[in-house]
Amino acid sequence: MIKSQRWLFVIAMAVVLSIAGCSDDNGTDPDYEGNNYEINANFETGTTRDPDSLYVEVHRLNPDADSPDEASIIIGGVVFELISYDPATDIAIYATGDLNLNPSGDYSFSFACGADSSGGNFVVPPPIDISLTSPVVAAGDTTYPVFTENNPIPVSWRCDGGEPPYVELYFNAVNMPIVVDYRVNLPGDQTSYTIPDTISDGAGGGTFPPATIVVKVKQMVNLTESNIEANIEIYGDFDISMITLLEVDPGGDHTTPVISNIGTPTNPIFTWTPAYPASGFTVYRNTSNNGQAYTGAIWGAFTDGTTEGIYPSVVYGTAPEATYSAPPEENIISGDEYSIMVTYIFEDETGAVAFFSWAP
Repeated sequence: MIKSQRWLFVIAMAVVLSIAGCSDDNGTDPDYEGNNYEINANFETGTTRDPDSLYVEVHRLNPDADSPDEASIIIGGVVFELISYDPATDIAIYATGDLNLNPSGDYSFSFACGADSSGGNFVVPPPIDISLTSPVVAAGDTTYPVFTENNPIPVSWRCDGGEPPYVELYFNAVNMPIVVDYRVNLPGDQTSYTIPDTISDGAGGGTFPPATIVVKVKQMVNLTESNIEANIEIYGDFDISMITLLEVDPGGDHTTPVISNIGTPTNPIFTWTPAYPASGFTVYRNTSNNGQAYTGAIWGAFTDGTTEGIYPSVVYGTAPEATYSAPPEENIISGDEYSIMVTYIFEDETGAVAFFSWAP
């Protein structure tokens, strides 16, 4: 990914600490069975975190237990302060700006609320650098890697400096009212994963924020003391890639258009049948980008939303009427490979995408 983009996602990198309070055998509610509290703590390792992102959420599950806003939380010798309590949800939020979790560091934690308490130690993952190898947005690329909803999305990565305990893969896509928030924990020796085709169903077509893939170094620790179970999730380094997630025709009532070049290889004129109107098209040089095609856009044209669309034929470098475009980044060069992506609009406001590749 482009390293300058990482700060946008710093706040999302966290340590999730779940502590389940002791079983309720002495409450006044004879019908309640289970834990008294559930705690989720959110931290970041290293020094690039936002100090305001160090949160601990205490959720009281047993109404007979002490109120969660009376808890004492100490992690790494730092006392967390109560910042809010919502009686409707029985959730109290604690925070601090005085704690850094450094790689390979050993930290203590303690939780106490009334008669319930828990304590133990956890170790932060060592300094392991994790990097996506596909899909990625490399320096100089002018568009995001393209995928289509309801299709699998292959992901791969590498780790430098050691093998992490675990890897978490996170995929997010938004096309209101559809919101995809998909997470999966993987063994640390695994370096690839395919996001299932059903995960992105209905999420294609969103323009902002772009669909996002994140891989993170992760440690998970289970500590059991008396009747208290503590599940600790610690995140280290991460990498991220934005992608373009396209819509498909959900009804399947339209024939996917077939694109062809009726010009010459180095001076192409694009046409397609059936001649559905297109909302836009982009020409790409198929640059080497870790195996992901359709990157390195060199020219495109798009409607402004007030026209009926773009109809064939389209001459490379010449913007059709009522479209916005920029001059081509370069001329078509013999010996290179190229692709064009065309996004179509159907009369019922559904759409499709088609590709065409050639090597002049």
